[in-house]
Amino acid sequence: MKTLDKAAVITLRAEIEAALQAVATKHGIVIKAGNGNYSGTNATLKLEISVVDASGLVVNKEVAAFQRVAVMYGFKPEDLGRAFTVRGRNFTLAGFDSKSRKFPILASCNGKMFKLEIDSVQRALGVPTSGLRDFGVSLSARRMASELS
Repeated sequence: MKTLDKAAVITLRAEIEAALQAVATKHGIVIKAGNGNYSGTNATLKLEISVVDASGLVVNKEVAAFQRVAVMYGFKPEDLGRAFTVRGRNFTLAGFDSKSRKFPILASCNGKMFKLEIDSVQRALGVPTSGLRDFGVSLSARRMASELS
């Protein structure tokens, strides 16, 4: 290989992930080669290593974040993996992105990851919201208006 382009980096990432599978299996963890950047002569890839809990759940940073903050928003840690419907689409609760103020809830739908507002997911899962505080995450205008009245 004399140069690195997008196709080459994608191929290399898949091969690197496959090569690391033996290490992951040996230690009972999950290793995922993530996004990165490249130029014509070099590339940098992100490597994420996650433990697997007793139930078989891969505890990546988004799952750990949800488990940490779930009760602050009226969720239960065991809500992770629950199915719900928002705007006519079926989702599965997958985690929490603490860097996203407006859309911090991560949910999967048809193999793709989406970011959703907290109050949409609370309503969809029937989570009672009375008495909950805003812990730094933007609330929708509709919810803010109802809290002011």
